[in-house]
Amino acid sequence: MRVVFVHGALVGDAAWWWSRMAPLLPESVAVELPSCGGGGDLYADVAAVRAALDDGPAVVCGHSYGGVVTDDPATPPEVQREQAKRAGAVVEMTCGHHPFLTPPAELAAVLRQVG
Repeated sequence: MRVVFVHGALVGDAAWWWSRMAPLLPESVAVELPSCGGGGDLYADVAAVRAALDDGPAVVCGHSYGGVVTDDPATPPEVQREQAKRAGAVVEMTCGHHPFLTPPAELAAVLRQVG
């Protein structure tokens, strides 16, 4: 199962942000958001996530601002509703504001169930 991780705002190193998850989900990728590197905007961030999803089916895991990006504000609401129906499940983790507060193995298990 491939997982696409999307970090929150003000993160300059996506790979580090999700580094505790990567060994548990070896097919996972972490998206670098252009707006967090000093350039780009929300739409550039959405484009970066879409590019990561072009590689095939995946579970998308967004944290904080990453959740906003994965909701894709450029997509019309009727298309979003259809995508949600096809997705089958949306899981919200109760890990506080920092994903490192949830044990990585626990998060990996939840993502495997969804995927």
